[in-house]
Amino acid sequence: MLDCLYKFEVKTGDTFLIEGGIPHAIGAGCFLVEIQEPTDYTIRTERVTPRGLPVADEMCHQGIGFEKMFDCFDYDGMTAEEVLRRHGLKKRGRTIVGYEDTEMFALEMIDLDGEERFEGDGRFCGLYVLGGEGTLDGAPVRTCDQFFVPAACEGFTLAGNMKVLRFYGPKE
Repeated sequence: MLDCLYKFEVKTGDTFLIEGGIPHAIGAGCFLVEIQEPTDYTIRTERVTPRGLPVADEMCHQGIGFEKMFDCFDYDGMTAEEVLRRHGLKKRGRTIVGYEDTEMFALEMIDLDGEERFEGDGRFCGLYVLGGEGTLDGAPVRTCDQFFVPAACEGFTLAGNMKVLRFYGPKE
């Protein structure tokens, strides 16, 4: 499994869409936002945390057992170039991850400097303030604030100078 892993130097704004079953790790010093498709399982192969604490068996395999756990992984392997071509995404306007990339979720980056109204479209979404500060319908918001916007919301207004991630659930 270790032969399937490559080390990539990442920079601000890099986006990787890693499908279920693809072994991956996040290195030290990498600050990121991880959006995960809806699932009941996160399979962990590490037996010790970065701080040296043991990870219980149940936390590794989530009750399916080690044999079935290892059946979940893709062992075909790829070259480093194939990994980047298959999993590295380029931002398209506001879109970071679109439904053409995966039907499980969509993600966009809102770079706000001023005020913008967002009309409801009958879908729920989440908002995560990645940086800066401002207001959401007049209420103060700042870095790391998170919000759930119900599908019945008619719309909302963001104002200020901030970066906001807006994410949606499965396509249908």
